[in-house]
Amino acid sequence: MKIPDLRHIRSFIAVVKSGSFSKAAESLFMTQPGVTAHIGKLEKMLEVKLLERYPRGNVLTDPGRRFYDYALNLFDEMGDALEATREETEQTGGWLRVAAPGSFAGYLLQHMTGLQLRHPQLRLAVNYQPNEVILRELGAGRLDVGFVTQKPDDKNFRCEAIFRDQVVIVRARKRGRTLKLRTEAELRQLVFIDYPDRLHLLDTWMRHHLGRRQSHSNTLDYRYFVNNLEAVIQLAAKGHGCAILPLSAISKHPLKSKLEIVNGSNPVALQQTIYWTLRSNTYLSKRIRLLHQSLTTTLALKKAP
Repeated sequence: MKIPDLRHIRSFIAVVKSGSFSKAAESLFMTQPGVTAHIGKLEKMLEVKLLERYPRGNVLTDPGRRFYDYALNLFDEMGDALEATREETEQTGGWLRVAAPGSFAGYLLQHMTGLQLRHPQLRLAVNYQPNEVILRELGAGRLDVGFVTQKPDDKNFRCEAIFRDQVVIVRARKRGRTLKLRTEAELRQLVFIDYPDRLHLLDTWMRHHLGRRQSHSNTLDYRYFVNNLEAVIQLAAKGHGCAILPLSAISKHPLKSKLEIVNGSNPVALQQTIYWTLRSNTYLSKRIRLLHQSLTTTLALKKAP
């Protein structure tokens, strides 16, 4: 069965409520012939006469009165549905699903906790995942916001640079002069701790400081592999190997005093950009907008302390 045009139903309701076509046209910001045409099309589609036109006014037919009652209920229910939808999309309560590489997620979480305290009904699901998994989960609609270290070329995503973090190699603090690496041969004399973000970070560090177009960090000496950043920091602080980390991961860590940075040959510090990433067609709910506002206030293009 065909569904009547809602514009035609709206004109019909306006005519009945106002008692005339001219007043209905005025209330709807239409011309009187336009309203008349709407009623005519509605009656033609329903195959029934809704109004009897008389010089002194319009009278509802019996089918017209029944349809008028149905139409009022329809618009009332539609109004309720729109209001409920608006409340749902504008509310702060509910889950916000985000993901970031493990080397950055901990620092991110520190800034998100303040948002949750200000909005107690907000629920935060923070996943520690590599870039490629984050983009896959975003694309599938299983995440609301992703934070990635490499800007995707895929037009299905929209990105915004939100934070810059220095990337450093750290080891247990030793007496004497701070170690400075000038060649790959010197780098190969060190023992490293491996973890999921190591490959991207260390390859980038080698290109930046050693001038390597093609890095070979997979061939270095690794004595541990862990998938927890806290464990990486603990192992490095206890002298079990060097670790490549964002500076934000240790800037306020209790073991910071037990670690030292291994310098590279490039005097310019290596900076990593973090990109706020959404699906291109993501609706910006109030939860997402609150998170963006909170993070751009505290993180936006700032360096880690």
